[in-house]
Amino acid sequence: GAGNALLGAPRINDDIWLYGGDLDTLKTTLRQGRFGIMPAFDARLDDFQIKLLVALLAR
Repeated sequence: GAGNALLGAPRINDDIWLYGGDLDTLKTTLRQGRFGIMPAFDARLDDFQIKLLVALLAR
């Protein structure tokens, strides 16, 4: 989406990537999170679910 500046959430529907837009970086970000910015989802999502999210974000 469009993000929410009040919550500190950046846009994810543009071509600007804060931490790199390659597949490996997306997987790492989803699994480990970003300190003070995004929680880790490693304990909540299995590998298949993470791959699905990466495919959605990378399209």
